Amino acid sequence: VARKAIGVVIEGVLEYRDGVTNFVAHRFVEWPMTPGGWRSRDFR
Repeated sequence: VARKAIGVVIEGVLEYRDGVTNFVAHRFVEWPMTPGGWRSRDFR
């Protein structure tokens, strides 16, 4: 899902221990949007 989707919603846990922050993902869900409804933004 994460490699082929336009956008992804990630559910998980953010943990901080010994000065290190980790994000442990539990679930990936494809973002519910259609490509034709959004314009591309090129910031070059």
